[in-house]
Amino acid sequence: MIDIKTATMLVKRVITGLPIEIYDDETGEVSSVPDYELCTPRPEGDCAGSREIGSANITLAFNLLYQKIIASNWKVKATDLDNVSLTKELFHEAMQDLQKDKIVRMKPALVRESFKIVE
Repeated sequence: MIDIKTATMLVKRVITGLPIEIYDDETGEVSSVPDYELCTPRPEGDCAGSREIGSANITLAFNLLYQKIIASNWKVKATDLDNVSLTKELFHEAMQDLQKDKIVRMKPALVRESFKIVE
């Protein structure tokens, strides 16, 4: 069984890497991650200074976590629904842990939009 520490490390490794977006050839649309960004800009490489998290990075992190869960649960004959539910739960917890550890954050524009003015 995969634990939250392992899940968090896996997600962190993937989302802090080179940001890669998902491009739809048919529609020409580029997917993006509207909610999260890295807390600190990348220090080096092709995307030095960037905080962006690629949509493919998020998808890959989730899918790798799902594959690890399938691999660890095959002996207990867990159903696909069980594996998907566990993946969603662990991915959500991993993202929360990465926020607490100040690796990722909600984009400031989204946080500002949620403020309510009290008169």
